[in-house]
Amino acid sequence: MRTDPVLVSHFATKAGNIERSVISAGWIRPARVEISGEDLVFDYCQPLQRVKAAAGMLDGFLRLEGTSNERILAYARRWGALRISPVDEDSGEVVKPREGSFVEAFVHGRIESLVEWRAAVREIRDLLSLAAQLEQTLERRALPNYVREQKSRMSDFSREVQIRMNRLLFANMVRPHIGWTGEQWTIRLHIRNLGGALAAQTMLMIARKDGLALCGSCGETFETDGKRKVYCKDCGLKAAQRAASRKRYKALVAAREMSQQGKSPAEIAAVLGRPIGKIRGWVGNSLESKGRMRSNGRKTRSK
Repeated sequence: MRTDPVLVSHFATKAGNIERSVISAGWIRPARVEISGEDLVFDYCQPLQRVKAAAGMLDGFLRLEGTSNERILAYARRWGALRISPVDEDSGEVVKPREGSFVEAFVHGRIESLVEWRAAVREIRDLLSLAAQLEQTLERRALPNYVREQKSRMSDFSREVQIRMNRLLFANMVRPHIGWTGEQWTIRLHIRNLGGALAAQTMLMIARKDGLALCGSCGETFETDGKRKVYCKDCGLKAAQRAASRKRYKALVAAREMSQQGKSPAEIAAVLGRPIGKIRGWVGNSLESKGRMRSNGRKTRSK
């Protein structure tokens, strides 16, 4: 069964895209997925593979209602489990659910019902349909026959969309997440499974936003234009310049330290991933100083 093209195109961006830009670390994709009866069975093993939202994810999911089990299986092999995640958030290790633990079986389990998948498709389709009806009601406000009853209907639509959308985000644990790169803190939207990614995409479609990110400087949520951005408009260029200056200074210090250890500009450039001309400019003064010291030393000995 194909998605209603009118419904899907209703929420497309100006560029004609369905998926929106959500900056996150992605979620874990299973190594294997098989069908057992009316269930999908997931298997995970090291090294873990991550997957991120991309073109075709949401549209492909909406096509699964009323389709065959094999089509759902093929989709799950590409995009992963709907609600479960094999990874413990604190340790980052793969968790094998303990027997008798309902919580671990729910969060870190290995089985999802095909019935559950089809219900999730209907939930998102219904949300998009309600949002589309709300927008159509808004468009009729300027018409002469717009009446009080339609205002009430619009309020009911908006309330239902809001409640169901927030419930979907909460159920899939979509939230801000802080991380450490080894040099600085980062803030990303935490998405632990396919359901979270679909919920975030649906939220942005309904709100007609091209993308969502968390500012790497102030931590505020900001809307993106579909491009990968790190800083909000208020922080913008100044924050980027500060970050670039810090990064440049660290690279300069590292280059001079390696130069003092006897490494050549070519070796330093390979390690730091910088142009060799830039490295020569950074370490040139230190090399000239060493040369003068050696020259002075030879003159002193010759006397």
